[in-house]
Amino acid sequence: MYSYRTSKRMHVAVKDGAALREILDRLELALERDASVETADFQERRSVPRKPFVAPGLVQVLKASGEIMAFPVEIRNISLKGMLLEFADKGHVFAGMLKQIEGLSVTFMIEASVVTLECLPRRIVLDDPVEVGVEVSGDGENFPDIQRFLM
Repeated sequence: MYSYRTSKRMHVAVKDGAALREILDRLELALERDASVETADFQERRSVPRKPFVAPGLVQVLKASGEIMAFPVEIRNISLKGMLLEFADKGHVFAGMLKQIEGLSVTFMIEASVVTLECLPRRIVLDDPVEVGVEVSGDGENFPDIQRFLM
């Protein structure tokens, strides 16, 4: 909506360089404050930061009915507590059966060893491709391999 008063104030501010500089300084300060708050919130959300890691993997899903389904995934990042999985194929099928999932295991390779982790889905983003944030449940036998890789 057009406002004559706002337009007049902007016209005066543009003509007066000092006023314009003050407006720009305030805007810059506000943006820096917002950026630092977003960064602080992001860092506080995870107790263990994730490391960028791109690798193909296989997700095996145990449904409540006892049926086991397998989906190819790409791992986008990883930590000792979780990882981000990207489902390029059949991601919407996975998202549709989210409430039926009893268990989930992710198999992939780190360096020269095959790693299988039991996980629980925690966050899902229905874009194309579908992204699923999973939490690693329990301490599996592969934790030393992951710890060594993350160091």
